[in-house]
Amino acid sequence: MSEKKIIIVISVFVLVVFSALSWREMKFQTGTYRNGWWGIYFNDPKGSSLDFTINNESKPEKFSWKVTSQDGSTTFLQGTENVSSGEKRELSFSSQDIPQSQKIIIKVTNGSDGTEKDIYKTLP
Repeated sequence: MSEKKIIIVISVFVLVVFSALSWREMKFQTGTYRNGWWGIYFNDPKGSSLDFTINNESKPEKFSWKVTSQDGSTTFLQGTENVSSGEKRELSFSSQDIPQSQKIIIKVTNGSDGTEKDIYKTLP
């Protein structure tokens, strides 16, 4: 009889722990979505390609981007993208028109609140 009690107590304990962990994980998942974040990164950070990805985990969906020289005086390419929440958008373009051995800055701006993020690369 006492063996059954031990099995029942352990089963209830495991069920309560799994339920609590599941609830906590769901709470963190929805918190990330509500607070939101977005980021940018190069698809090939060590190569000569300037292809990059916008990863949007926030509500705003409109992003503008531009590829400039290090001092910002020359804009080589620019554009706007609509990236839905939870989506990753890869942007590809040729770097043939950009002078080699130059530090390039890619600036991406969130259209709704104006936050800006930069990534840098020196072309070989």
